[in-house]
Amino acid sequence: MSAVSIIGAYNSKFGSFVTRDHETGVFTDLKSIYELIIESGKGALADAGIAGQEVDGVWLGSFAPGLFANQEHLAAFATEIDPDGLRFKSMTRCEAACASGSVALYDALYAVESGRVKVALVVALAAGLLQLVSGHESGKVVAQWQPAKMAAFEGHWDANAPAGLYLLGWVDEANGKTTGVRIPGMLSFLAKGDAKTSMDGLNSPKFVYPWGKAIPPVNAVFQTYHAMVAIGFTLIALSLIGVLLWWRGTLWETRWFLWVGVFAVVLPEAANQLGWFSAEVGRQPWIVYGVMRTADAVSPIANSGMVLASLIMFGFMYLLLFALFIYLLDHKIKAGPEDGASPVGKDGLPLLQGDRAAT
Repeated sequence: MSAVSIIGAYNSKFGSFVTRDHETGVFTDLKSIYELIIESGKGALADAGIAGQEVDGVWLGSFAPGLFANQEHLAAFATEIDPDGLRFKSMTRCEAACASGSVALYDALYAVESGRVKVALVVALAAGLLQLVSGHESGKVVAQWQPAKMAAFEGHWDANAPAGLYLLGWVDEANGKTTGVRIPGMLSFLAKGDAKTSMDGLNSPKFVYPWGKAIPPVNAVFQTYHAMVAIGFTLIALSLIGVLLWWRGTLWETRWFLWVGVFAVVLPEAANQLGWFSAEVGRQPWIVYGVMRTADAVSPIANSGMVLASLIMFGFMYLLLFALFIYLLDHKIKAGPEDGASPVGKDGLPLLQGDRAAT
């Protein structure tokens, strides 16, 4: 196994690349995902001081491009970064929700370490700050098609009133009340574009059916959703702190941050699981929202014992994989750099003449 260096990097400008006509309510893109790919790729190559011909493969991390860009086969578009230099080069799209960019980077790192490629270009489109944009778009879809789930996310009870956004809080389901730190009208603004627009609350008669009220376990969904969001902002903050320390040349000497980084490795997985819990529990009691209840979709073939055994088996397998992950991570950290590692440059990163990576 060989050491790998990041020799170039580029961050696109953060922001919402859309404009809204307040009279018609129509949103127009100011910059497409394809333009972001080209901008990021060209910027990384320029920063590294290399041309597309020197790149052996491209890894592109993107979260749900089929939903947000109407194109699942997105990696091949990276050819447009340098049409002559990158033509016929291997291109791979990686997806792991919030961790899509990290997975793309690590996959490229492993390819360089294995000797399969010498230079890898990584374009991360759904990591860190850009995740806020895709998360916002997902929220608008949920508000439109699964309003009870969105109301549960923010503990919004009023049948027809502007909805606020809670920074933290607690839901009293018995009394239909949510208490906490709240920004009035913010959920209506994010979901509808207007803080004064009413949104269906959990007490809305729209969620009442002859067989009962069609809302999920509110507090469980509220807490897991807010925990997921909190982890996301924590990871963004850690990333920004890391970039600042790297820019100042003190990253590898800041031991408290390195220790935080060791334990922060579990946060993306935790956010993933919390997100799935809030999404799946939040759509209850529906398996097909508004059409079929989960209770009506139970298979007559699989009894409760079989389902329990399956859950236990998968839980055990994932526990073993987690234990193996922790063991290998601890082993790699304790082993430290290999003998004969490359000298360290002024920015604290190893310098190599052979194996290189641009990101």
